[in-house]
Amino acid sequence: MLFRSASSQGNAYAVAVAGTGFFGLEGGPLVTTGAGAGTTNSVDYTVLATVENSVLSTGSLEVSATDNSVIYSNAGGVGLAAATPDDGFEVLMAVGAAQGTNSISSDVQAAIVNSTVTTNGDLTVEAASQANIDSIGYGVALALEFAESGLSSAGSGAAAYNTTNNATTAHITGGTVTVNGNSALEIAATDAAQISVGAGAGALSGAIGEGAALAVGTVIAQNTLNNTTEAYLGTLNPAAGSTPAATTVRSEEHTSELQSPCNLVCRLLLEK
Repeated sequence: MLFRSASSQGNAYAVAVAGTGFFGLEGGPLVTTGAGAGTTNSVDYTVLATVENSVLSTGSLEVSATDNSVIYSNAGGVGLAAATPDDGFEVLMAVGAAQGTNSISSDVQAAIVNSTVTTNGDLTVEAASQANIDSIGYGVALALEFAESGLSSAGSGAAAYNTTNNATTAHITGGTVTVNGNSALEIAATDAAQISVGAGAGALSGAIGEGAALAVGTVIAQNTLNNTTEAYLGTLNPAAGSTPAATTVRSEEHTSELQSPCNLVCRLLLEK
């Protein structure tokens, strides 16, 4: 059996976490603390397996191109603040934010082009792509104030933007292809891209006394699957004696998107 194959597995792993905190007995009229983290990852590949402008005679022949790129991204931002100020009005603010931007672009092709190919066994031309993006982003903010009067505020946000742009193609075009005996001809293109997202934002603010508390949290998760999958048998020259037992041309796309945003906002007011 003769193989003509090309494969790629580009992996990107990124973890970014930022945190900050403040605790003071005399914070002043305005106390702010904040933390943010972000990751940006991009994988771009071209994978080609071809028999082109050739004359080839063999038993079985497989022309195969595969890509299994993976991006794992984890970003988190945590902001904590607590104060017990003296007399006077105080504003206490805590912010935590995170963002992840990920993209995979691939061009995967398996082809026999303008060639004279004769096999006495099975002939297979196959292209397969399986891009996988696993993205986690979280923002956490906590503000707690012990004061006669004042404003305690906490804000958090998390955003995830993920994109796949994959073209997967398998074809036989031009030339002469002869499959002898009780053998099979198969042309197949498959795409199994997957995007998994976990994004969360949590905000907690508290004012113990006669103050006010404000908490805001927001989550954005945007996933885009721009993939094309194609398998075809083009125009061939007449091939005498080419009688494959079975001819299969198939194109399959099995993409999935898993998204689990979580948003938690708490505001706590306690009077003495």
